[in-house]
Amino acid sequence: MAGSAAGVVRRFVFLTGAVAALDFVYGALFVVQLRSLGIDPASIGALFAVITGVGMVLEAPSGALADRWGHHRTAATGLFLWGAGQALFGLANSLPAVVPALVLWAAGQSFFSGAPTSAVVNHLREIGREDDVAHALRRAQVSRWLSSGAGAAAVLAFGATFPASALLAVSGALMLPLAVMVFRSFPSTSGSPHRSVAASLKAALLYVRTHRLAACIMISAGQGMAMGALILGWQPILLDSELAEPQLLGIALLLFTAACAVGAWANRYAPKNAPLAWAAIAVLLLTVSLWTAGSTNALAWPGLVLAEFFLGLAGTSVYIWQQSLFSDELRNTLFSVMATVSGIAVATGDFLFGHLWNTIGAAGAVQAVALCAAAVTTLGWLTGAGRTTTQPAAPGA
Repeated sequence: MAGSAAGVVRRFVFLTGAVAALDFVYGALFVVQLRSLGIDPASIGALFAVITGVGMVLEAPSGALADRWGHHRTAATGLFLWGAGQALFGLANSLPAVVPALVLWAAGQSFFSGAPTSAVVNHLREIGREDDVAHALRRAQVSRWLSSGAGAAAVLAFGATFPASALLAVSGALMLPLAVMVFRSFPSTSGSPHRSVAASLKAALLYVRTHRLAACIMISAGQGMAMGALILGWQPILLDSELAEPQLLGIALLLFTAACAVGAWANRYAPKNAPLAWAAIAVLLLTVSLWTAGSTNALAWPGLVLAEFFLGLAGTSVYIWQQSLFSDELRNTLFSVMATVSGIAVATGDFLFGHLWNTIGAAGAVQAVALCAAAVTTLGWLTGAGRTTTQPAAPGA
């Protein structure tokens, strides 16, 4: 890579990893923090339904704003809001203080989502380094999973010494200098600086239809459903079957994040001329692994490890494929549209799993969601079979 391109990619990989590690602290401790404030489970569920709704409402418009206002500006603003919200959440001492903190957190995530990727991909294409895009995205995904493992290790190491509130506040505060780094050192790119947010959203929906992205949408949805079931289901499967003690779940999480990182790295061997088939096969292997994990106690551990491996492989394959289909002018808007679809799919998987868990158990619920995800993915593969979708030309090409 040229010096400029190499520096941009290094900063992108570092940012992806750092944010993943700090976000993992939140993911590991948010329930602990809420329960320590005396907030009951029903209120926690209602609170996160509202927060998820805020994120979903802001996701697509924030992508269109990034294409208009500038990717690095939107990413820096989003990361600042995210970090501030996470820090304030750690400092909150009551439900009235928690709500605005988490609204800020959700808004920041929506603004940040996709913006660094769009800045890096558009920059590489603008300087004629289009062949480096897949390599950069793959490195970022490997960094994401390895850093999530580092976040898990940090929670294990410091969780017994420091309260959850302190770890949340510190992790949020550490995002603030990262926001400054993004603003000062990421490439200044934008997709459609003269197009309004509403016009960008309308153009993105037209682009989805005219460029036949239905297959990508369905396979992304299948991956999202499977991921939701895996995230919610792995602990109940191991605990209900007495295959792991509660104190060993942290070690299991380190193993699983390592498997995801290896899966993301394995994408380097994916055939470049068949992204549709490769993404679909990776997601289907994820669903088969999930089914296996829920089949018998003897296969639970190997099934879950394989599922995490294929989650890393499928997530990276779909991520790179999506970026190859997006136009530079609407890159962040289209990313946010896909993120909205994936969010709905994850929520659907979560809902199905939670509903079925009460009736057929965690293992059966995981298997049922895996079947649904496999059906959606197969339909997407069949929809896209025989259609050729080329990558948009670089600006000025």
